[in-house]
Amino acid sequence: MKKLLVSLLIMFFAGNVVFSQEGEGHNICSFTEYYNARNKDPETKARREKIETYIAKQRLLRNRSSDDIIMIPIVFHVLYTNASNNPTDEQLQSQIDILNEGFRKTNANVPSIVNGFKNIATDTKIEFCLAKVDPNGNETTGIERKQTTKLKWESEGVNGDECKKSSQGGFDGWDQELYFNIWSIPEMVLGQVIGYSSFPGETPWRDGVVMRHEALGNVGTAGSSGFRSVGKVTVHEAGHYFGLYHMWGGSNCGNDEIDDTPTQASASQGCPLTRSSCGSTLNNVQNYMDYSDPETCMAMFTKGQSDRMRAVLETTRSKLANSGKTACEFAKFSYDLELSEITKVPSTICGNTVAPSVLITNKGKETITTAVLKVYVGNQIIETKNININLAHSATESIQLEVLTFTQIGQNELSIVIENPNNQTDENVSNNERSIETDVVIGKEYEFYITTASMNKDLSIEIIDSY
Repeated sequence: MKKLLVSLLIMFFAGNVVFSQEGEGHNICSFTEYYNARNKDPETKARREKIETYIAKQRLLRNRSSDDIIMIPIVFHVLYTNASNNPTDEQLQSQIDILNEGFRKTNANVPSIVNGFKNIATDTKIEFCLAKVDPNGNETTGIERKQTTKLKWESEGVNGDECKKSSQGGFDGWDQELYFNIWSIPEMVLGQVIGYSSFPGETPWRDGVVMRHEALGNVGTAGSSGFRSVGKVTVHEAGHYFGLYHMWGGSNCGNDEIDDTPTQASASQGCPLTRSSCGSTLNNVQNYMDYSDPETCMAMFTKGQSDRMRAVLETTRSKLANSGKTACEFAKFSYDLELSEITKVPSTICGNTVAPSVLITNKGKETITTAVLKVYVGNQIIETKNININLAHSATESIQLEVLTFTQIGQNELSIVIENPNNQTDENVSNNERSIETDVVIGKEYEFYITTASMNKDLSIEIIDSY
């Protein structure tokens, strides 16, 4: 099977793929052309082959049960000619939300997934954010804009990927190892093209996704129907970016390198839920990597697809997988420990002891190795605990505290404070303390005597006051 280095979302005439807006009928297929052109570069070809080997090995070692959530920082590079093709901040945030819904299996049409695929539809545990920290460590919105006189942008050929070069009027991408770059453009020279993505192993400056502005998100300049609405084509392109192929593998009944996706002859049109091809097996037409209708049909990734994407993030995109820990939240202070949560304290305690734990988060720039926890009941300090930790920016840790004894029956306020990160003054005291109320109840003992005279009668016992 020929695997395609860059996926262009295009349409064909009757009997072939339709991935465009109505009325755009061009018999053009640029998949193979782009792949062959890029594959002539020996370094690109060698990288792709090596990466496939890495992915295959990593998939054999994967343990889904230990998967943590991976946060991916996105930066949007917006090129526009006027307000009609300049997506709003709200629109780009809506695209982030749609990506998260698709990759976390929280999209509204999940219940519509047909029975044959419900058991393999999965939450990939991959999430996305707008980058909050730029490559120089400065605060950012994750969105940069440039007004241009250029309406149509090349996707291939001599001037291919021109939107990714500032020297050609576009934007240079941010560090491709640390950011998922998405370019928004007004139109493409190939008018029916909606978007395209690089595959892992691409030349760094080319790495990322290019989308027409109206296919991003679901508000603002987003399209009102079809493939240029609801933002799911970008979910499809993100799948390519993380190493997924189309359901048909680029050829008739081809191989998409996924074990749990049925072999498929070609792209689906509309939402043919009973479609079978390459034999009698039902096709997974609701998969994001098909060309089915995004509004009514696209709904899922499979477990096998999730394994492949996460294997990519554990190998060739491993730096990106870790960058969200620092790039998704801007640290304003050097020393800023947050007491995020108090746990293991029920709202009512039957007895007078409890062993609370706390979740602390490092919101500052500096790695924290020591701190002090103080525990209060009311205004009285109960415990002071010096802790040794190793928390980089945005990292969290749960700390178990000693058993404490309440001396007052009834409502008690428990407060816990985190102080002195690395023996320094915490520069943001607003998040150092959490409080929780609990009702302390001391039970009474009751003795019941049942005589033999009552054995043949109904017996009921009601405790009016249990305190």
